Amino acid sequence: MKLADTDLNKRDREWVERVLQPGEELLVVCKPQARLWRSEYTSGAPFAVVWIGGVALFTWAIGRHVLEEVAENPKILLLVLFMLPFWLVSLCFMMAPWRNRTVARRTLYLLTNRRAVVLKPTFLLMPNQVDYPMGPDMIRDIVVRADGSGDVVLGYVTHSTRHGTHYEPMGFMRVPYAEQVAALIRKHMPAAPPLPEPGAAGAGSRPFELSGDDDRPVEFPNVLQVIVGCVFVFFGAAGVVQGVQHIQSGAGGDWLMVILNVGFPGLFAAVGCRAVWSWVSDFRAYLRKKR
Repeated sequence: MKLADTDLNKRDREWVERVLQPGEELLVVCKPQARLWRSEYTSGAPFAVVWIGGVALFTWAIGRHVLEEVAENPKILLLVLFMLPFWLVSLCFMMAPWRNRTVARRTLYLLTNRRAVVLKPTFLLMPNQVDYPMGPDMIRDIVVRADGSGDVVLGYVTHSTRHGTHYEPMGFMRVPYAEQVAALIRKHMPAAPPLPEPGAAGAGSRPFELSGDDDRPVEFPNVLQVIVGCVFVFFGAAGVVQGVQHIQSGAGGDWLMVILNVGFPGLFAAVGCRAVWSWVSDFRAYLRKKR
């Protein structure tokens, strides 16, 4: 297969040309489905909707208060800056489907006589390459949907947290014709080596054993997490104390000012406590595994 026979644009062709090695033959090139909405968004959509709705409602409440008091106290405009980080997070939630569609449009799946290659932009849309050497049984799993699209899983990325180990499938994801792509990969996979006959192993040899989770190297918990958590606890607690003193002095104002003076510093302190407690739990697990 030649690049001239494909419908890739100039940018994609130049990317493929840089990836191909001397003597490497291009067999198949395809792209994932670039849909605005995907089924994997369903689990996170409720949280995003609640977050955006809460930020919008609180902004409306603050906006009314700011418009009423801005003539007497111009410093109250600083409340608008306080809401800016929350709106930045909301903007990330709202733009995620469009960003993921852009990433899908720039993603390329290559199959050569030596390897399978995933060319996928990073979070900042910078080029990134992942290679899967051609070998027997390189297809780990196949997921086919009702419309014929699906995932040809070529490997997994392990994410270990305190809640357990999670495996994220990687490979040719969301290809339009999953079964046809898998058939092409199987067609060019090398044959598996024959199994050794019983008794062919040398004396004293042991059967292969899979290593468990306890054999994995133990990593020390991230110290930056506990440092940032302590900073949040310190400034959040200081803000709560100052807010309570401000309210007791009679200058607290209405319920909105009480939330701003006490509620948000308390929220920051709670986030810091959670981060510190999470680090302590990870540190305890680290000590248990080191023994």
